[in-house]
Amino acid sequence: MAASRVHLTALPPGFITVRVMQLLFTLATLSLTIFMVIEKGYSAQYVVMITAAFTLIALIWIILAGYVIPRAYNYWAVLVIEILFFAAWVNGFFFSLASHFNADSGCLYTYNYSTQTTERHCKDDFDESRFSAAANSSFSVQGFAGSLLVLWLVSMIVVSVFIARHRRAGGHCKPGSEAPLDERS
Repeated sequence: MAASRVHLTALPPGFITVRVMQLLFTLATLSLTIFMVIEKGYSAQYVVMITAAFTLIALIWIILAGYVIPRAYNYWAVLVIEILFFAAWVNGFFFSLASHFNADSGCLYTYNYSTQTTERHCKDDFDESRFSAAANSSFSVQGFAGSLLVLWLVSMIVVSVFIARHRRAGGHCKPGSEAPLDERS
């Protein structure tokens, strides 16, 4: 027996594009941030990495519930996820700005107060090309985090408006509930 789709919020036809873009940008952010953490792990990079990992899990649920498994859909859960992940990506965007490191700073510089000189201490296994790639990927992470912030804002606004329309029409949030008033015969 096919599950009823009456409780689903009717989103615009092209809205799946926003979800796919969120998914692709999240995958790119997660992979680049993992690379940055492996190379030189700042705590700010961990925050962005964890935000991207949880976003990936939530997006998979939203896409599956909204388009594949309608019995799992509840528009209150989707709205809460939209609000939480918009706030999480505001946080993630600012932490991605804080996680920038320079391509020439693979070594540790310490200031010696007795001689009043700066001393350079490099690791033996320091790989300049790998470190440069990680440093340059921090710019990409900043761009992806900013884009995800905008995409979550857009999706939060669209979902909020369409949930309000769905509720005004008498729609319910769970499967098996009554059909909306406009769809009753």
